[in-house]
Amino acid sequence: MRVVDLPDGRPVIKGVKSQYLPVDWVDLTCVSRRSKPPAQLSFLINTQPVSTGWLEPQVNQMGHDGLTTSSLRLRFSLQPRLLQEGDAKVLCISRIPGIYQQEAEGVLTTRSPYHASVLGGGAPPGTRGWLGVPVAQCISIHYVFHWLLPYF
Repeated sequence: MRVVDLPDGRPVIKGVKSQYLPVDWVDLTCVSRRSKPPAQLSFLINTQPVSTGWLEPQVNQMGHDGLTTSSLRLRFSLQPRLLQEGDAKVLCISRIPGIYQQEAEGVLTTRSPYHASVLGGGAPPGTRGWLGVPVAQCISIHYVFHWLLPYF
């Protein structure tokens, strides 16, 4: 008889940053908690298996309860060829063959989290400009001086 204890929830990808620059170093760890037997972990980038040179050997730590937490570290340079519309999708797969498979996804983005409009809108309300004066008042003052200048 084979005793199996499935992992506690989905795997987790640690180390994903909110934004990257192309060629930044990416350092991620996939963790699958407390299972028997240990989960086998793997990574995909944009649905393709990663280069084995980017992986460190999987680490399996057995707890006092006999259950194993598994982790797999992935390190690579975010090359432009990996980006699709500014993003690379990283998938961690945790499996116990024939019994269990769960996934976690992380998105590595090179896109700015805030996109300013060039068509209007200006600064958000309450934004302070030069000498702590609200931006809307700075713009108004500029136009008043510009309008009065020819009369001096």
